[in-house]
Amino acid sequence: MAKESSRIVRMLQDAAALVEEAGLPAELRSAAFGKAFDMLTGATAALEASSPVGTGAPVDQGDLLGRIATRLKVERDLIDDTYEVDDDGNLSLSIAKSRLEAGKAGATKQIATLLAAGRQAAGIETSTPNSIVRAAVEAYGRYDSPNFSATVKELDDILSFPGSGRDWQVKVRKASFGEVGTLLRAIHGRAKR
Repeated sequence: MAKESSRIVRMLQDAAALVEEAGLPAELRSAAFGKAFDMLTGATAALEASSPVGTGAPVDQGDLLGRIATRLKVERDLIDDTYEVDDDGNLSLSIAKSRLEAGKAGATKQIATLLAAGRQAAGIETSTPNSIVRAAVEAYGRYDSPNFSATVKELDDILSFPGSGRDWQVKVRKASFGEVGTLLRAIHGRAKR
């Protein structure tokens, strides 16, 4: 019972996130929420239409990596080579260090973009705290303390940075998820098909 209720709560949250992301006027939100929830709870045709590129299989809405593949419009194997989900459902980067740019600034930008896009595409959050990005950059050995904030904020064409002071966050612009998919293909040495 608890597992089923948890699944329903997750679907309600997913539906709410979809409506929020769409930026609809207030008078359309209720109807849109109902349609989004219906889609998430079993409209097989709708799920098949949102399949990750190249798989032809429906996306299980509890499958974080499948959601990322769908949102970034990339093949699932690229996502599997880039992200991992632990037993507690925490998403992290697993991309090989050798695939990232050698310089600290370039790698920091790639890590920030991929991590924020993955977490947001999976529906974990709508914006990613800079502390999470910083920890990932540190884990990859590319952290440059005096330049971290300025380096990440150079990505203002695809990212926005809500918050202020030490509490700023990283948010992928709605129109930029496709660009992140292109970046991911380039990092893995694949041209768009």
